[in-house]
Amino acid sequence: MRKLYTLLFALFAALIIFEPVQVKASHVMGSDITWKCVGKDSFIITVTAYRNCKGIDLSATPITFKSACGGSSVSAGGELSGGTDITPVCKKSCTKCKSAGCDFNFGIQQYEITTLIDLSKYNCCEFTIAWEQCCRNADITTGASGQNFYVDVTLNKCAQPCDNSPYFTNPPIAIYCVNQCVVINPGVNDDDVDGYGQADSLVYKFVEPLQAAGSGIPFIDGYTVQTPLKYFGYPDKDKAFDPPKCYGFHLDEQTGDIQFKATQEDVTVLAIAVDEYRKDADGKPQKIGTIRRDLQIAIIECPDNRSPILSGINGGNQVTMDFCAGQSKCFTIHSFDVDDKDSVTMTSNVNKTIPGATFDVESGKRFPKGTFCWTPSNADVRSYPYRFVVTGVDDACPVNGRASRSFGIKVNPSPEASYSATIGNCGLVTFKAFPGKITAIS
Repeated sequence: MRKLYTLLFALFAALIIFEPVQVKASHVMGSDITWKCVGKDSFIITVTAYRNCKGIDLSATPITFKSACGGSSVSAGGELSGGTDITPVCKKSCTKCKSAGCDFNFGIQQYEITTLIDLSKYNCCEFTIAWEQCCRNADITTGASGQNFYVDVTLNKCAQPCDNSPYFTNPPIAIYCVNQCVVINPGVNDDDVDGYGQADSLVYKFVEPLQAAGSGIPFIDGYTVQTPLKYFGYPDKDKAFDPPKCYGFHLDEQTGDIQFKATQEDVTVLAIAVDEYRKDADGKPQKIGTIRRDLQIAIIECPDNRSPILSGINGGNQVTMDFCAGQSKCFTIHSFDVDDKDSVTMTSNVNKTIPGATFDVESGKRFPKGTFCWTPSNADVRSYPYRFVVTGVDDACPVNGRASRSFGIKVNPSPEASYSATIGNCGLVTFKAFPGKITAIS
């Protein structure tokens, strides 16, 4: 009998000790991976990871890489840094990152894990860079709670010039309100220019969030990769962006804008892949890499609050404009909010994506305008638009309403010409005009 009591006590103690650990071990909210070329076949890899502050601390699990030509994965280690609270709340609200006793049930921290890899001994061009950690957090309601977290990207070391990945300039703001029209943009930028002076082009798409290499997370009935939450118009999706309608669940494959209006509380997971293309010697775009962002979105009931509204160019709906090299040009973006007490703060990532351009926001205005100005040079002429993102944030509590829009600037060559004048007999003047450099943009 004494042995039986001893055994039962041991089992009871094990349940008490280990059950909380199993629950709290789920803490990962999302991640993305980027790389920077620092020499032939050498790259600095950066994993940006997002932690649920209600779970355990994030650990520096190693970054791995694997050649597409075969072989096993190689551990590249990684150094952990950061821990910044990026929870999108008003200034008066607390978060779970600041206090475990906070009434607001969310808290998001951002970390970075970095390492240097040398691929010089490999003959293969293409590599998969990956990072994983257990586990996705317990808040998820659409099927992936407690699943392993895995994210990977594809790098081509043979791309010329040596490739730097696209990168995200906006964090994944992950908390939105029921019945709030949401327009978000990850603010992806690519600084590379090929040997012909042309920029890489980017294409966005929804992909499966992963629990292991090639293995997607499970979704419960009614939820999929393409419909990860319940939204206005579910399960239909519009292919056209229409802010007043806010119908469907839409990703613009050229700009990265995501638009939806959630109709019920959910905590879900989605993933976006950004394919990077570079033209070959024949002018044909070839895919040279893919980055991915895996993120968690929480939809909660909020005090009645509508998101801010951002106009297109000069108050209209247009979001792209042609500029000419050597000529200065400006336009404005307007903000508005239909809620009586809200005011809007505007920001932009112009300084990160378009060197030399400016975006000045009116001060002291409830609904300010932002003015974009740029004088591109001939060196800025390229076939793909330069892009920047404008974000409007209201002052609602506890969760700020926010909206983002992507704008494109196409830089064309300015006309060039020269002429000569010859004075002939009887004062006759002969003029000859000569076209300057002819640049084909395709």
